[in-house]
Amino acid sequence: MRHHSILEYARFRWFRAAVALSLFAAVLYLLLAWQGDRVAEKVLDLRFGAVLEKPRFPAPANQAEANRQDLAYLDRLTEVDRSFSPQAA
Repeated sequence: MRHHSILEYARFRWFRAAVALSLFAAVLYLLLAWQGDRVAEKVLDLRFGAVLEKPRFPAPANQAEANRQDLAYLDRLTEVDRSFSPQAA
């Protein structure tokens, strides 16, 4: 009889953990659905601490030029990402 009650208690704990995790996931999903842009902006601000200004490239003539513009913009990421040393920037 005691073995049965321990098994039931373990199942109940797993069930409670699953319910708590599901509620947390649901709240997180609703927060991101409601204020996703603001949450992402805050996370990025905390991560990078600075913002690159918007790129001001002329319209690309072809895909290769568009790729070069993207790479030129991303090359500046070391200026604002704190995980890079000042020598890398």
